[in-house]
Amino acid sequence: MSTLTLVLLILGIAFLVAELVLPGGVVMWLGISSLIVAGLAHLGIVQQWPIVLFTWSALSATLSMTSMLCFKMYLDKDVVQQDYDQDRDAEGTLVQVETTVTRQNHSGRIRFQGTSWEARSLSADIPPTQRAVIVGRDNLTWLVQPYQESSPEVL
Repeated sequence: MSTLTLVLLILGIAFLVAELVLPGGVVMWLGISSLIVAGLAHLGIVQQWPIVLFTWSALSATLSMTSMLCFKMYLDKDVVQQDYDQDRDAEGTLVQVETTVTRQNHSGRIRFQGTSWEARSLSADIPPTQRAVIVGRDNLTWLVQPYQESSPEVL
């Protein structure tokens, strides 16, 4: 057994033992790669240090990335993805008017979720003394209507 093969075997075993202390999978693949390259060196397929290092690096990277991708695909099956529409959830929310909200421009402002937002009225002008109901959104501008006690839109 050559010195190269012996060094790779010791390195592979050291990596596998280190995996017990540093779990995560990457160190394990470094060890397995070392053992595979040790086998290739023992068979005489790789004998020069630069080729050994390149083979070990490429094999370690390939095994690590492949296992992570497979593991990710396995775990992603348990994740339930739901579409979330913030606009739909905001519709019908009662907000405080900070500055007069008009139909013509985006100069009006409302307070929604603790932040001041631009707003535009879909009907009449809404003075700061009143409250409004969110009915939609146009880019970053909330579309609102004046709040009335009998307003059916309020949830």
